[in-house]
Amino acid sequence: MGDRHRYLKHEGELDRSEECERSVFGAVLLNPAALDEARAVIGNDASWGDHRHRVLWRALLDMRDAGIAIDFATIVAHLNRTPGLLESAGGREYIADHSSVVPTSANVAHYAKLARDASIRRETVDFARAIGASARGGSDVESLAATALAFVNRIDRQSPSTGRSALDVSAMLDNPPPILRELYQGAMVAGTINGLDAAGGTGKTFTSFQMIIALATGRTLLKSFVPKKARRVLWLQGEDTGDILHIRLQKILDQYQLDDDALDLLRENLTIYAGSPFPIVKAQDGVVNTTPEYRWLAGEVKRLQPGAIFIDPRNQYAAIDENDNAHVGAFVGKLRELTELVDDGCAVLVVHHVGKGREAEASSAAGRGASAGRDGQRQGWTLTPLTDSEVTSLGVTDRARYVRLHCVKSNYQARTDDAVILRRAEGGVLVDVDAATLRIDVQNAMLDGCAREIAKHIGDNPKDWTTRDVLRGNECAELRDAVKRACGKHASREYMERAIERGFGMGVLRVEDVGTSTKPRAALREIRTGGSKSCPSEFGKRPIKPNLDRPGEFGQN
Repeated sequence: MGDRHRYLKHEGELDRSEECERSVFGAVLLNPAALDEARAVIGNDASWGDHRHRVLWRALLDMRDAGIAIDFATIVAHLNRTPGLLESAGGREYIADHSSVVPTSANVAHYAKLARDASIRRETVDFARAIGASARGGSDVESLAATALAFVNRIDRQSPSTGRSALDVSAMLDNPPPILRELYQGAMVAGTINGLDAAGGTGKTFTSFQMIIALATGRTLLKSFVPKKARRVLWLQGEDTGDILHIRLQKILDQYQLDDDALDLLRENLTIYAGSPFPIVKAQDGVVNTTPEYRWLAGEVKRLQPGAIFIDPRNQYAAIDENDNAHVGAFVGKLRELTELVDDGCAVLVVHHVGKGREAEASSAAGRGASAGRDGQRQGWTLTPLTDSEVTSLGVTDRARYVRLHCVKSNYQARTDDAVILRRAEGGVLVDVDAATLRIDVQNAMLDGCAREIAKHIGDNPKDWTTRDVLRGNECAELRDAVKRACGKHASREYMERAIERGFGMGVLRVEDVGTSTKPRAALREIRTGGSKSCPSEFGKRPIKPNLDRPGEFGQN
């Protein structure tokens, strides 16, 4: 077989040598940074079993030391500088094919260790044969012992116990630290796993969908997630069908009115697999292994090069015991491997359900199952209903329309304890709400409702009541009581006066001059729209709830 495969068919695991070696080169082609990790395990002068691999390894180290960027094209160009060297390394097709051997570079240290161990076994076989021949030839015992000891010491230096390398503290002291690659301002650093935990029906899908559209287009939809730049996004959506997502997409586009350039970016940058979830890891007999779907997904990540991967929800893509820390930790580890397939950095957001009874808990511990899930996340958010104190302080009358987004964990960025309040607009789309503005808007909406209630009871006003009569006259006491029953205890005389003023601006009330030149009198009248009815004699018992989604009814005239 010659020098190329000297021991590939001998002695147990030696027949795996070529596969291990090619896995190292495949990892480097997928991620050039893997070269340093492999070098720390193998060293500079590895005894590769295949002569082509020795040539390629030497070329890679020369390129790294010379500061030359490493990819397939630069490797070929470097080898072509020396006549015949490219052919000695196996040729273009053979080198390119290395990258098909492994799905990810994450395990390069393991591949390197296997290749190094195979190298040591080959050397041991060679040495055993040589020293055996010397012993049979009559060499003295002292010489044999010294030779054996020298060999053992050399092998020992080649086989560190862990294959790990220490950080270069000198380089850390001599150079400025790297800048974290964030996908959004202050959120989701490349290479990290992140989480969004919430109960069903709180808005997880809309929140993640709006985050995705923002990142794919480079436009801001929610102020908590301002994209640094447009990036590709891969979304695994296991709960909703394509039709449902289409409807939700249209609702979001209607709300935010994205321009044509943004829509073009969305077409180019967003890839969705929906409606048919699949496990990417599966636990069997206590061991978590990747599935064929994981290998397919790794291929998609490698092909698409997404800046973010969204997985919604977790339980649809992990056939594991979610209460087992080892299982959940293995799942998180496999997600981290996917991020390493993207050259320009990638982060993962995992959408997950909260534990039973923890629907209102803004805590990183609210997520269902083992703690390894939140421990493996670098940043996490929760969606919860408004608290009772928030409902009171904001004056919210329909709390179901609102949800609070809270960053409950942030390892690398500053975190604020203040929750962001979001409002469900048309169709469930979430929009930012400023607390101060919300208080004013809610107050105005309540005033609008009070104005309509007054107008309804005024009707045609056959008795020509004036504003003063409505607010202070004994004859209108029953009307005021009806308005208070409908609008609440806050409907004081001063409050009703403000409501009447708003009614003029809203177009539900008007005044009509019914007096004389010597005795002027301005009677209130309801301005009716199509189909509206007044009830001047039987005062209403139910409040008219303002529609907070219509600007005209939101006090924004």
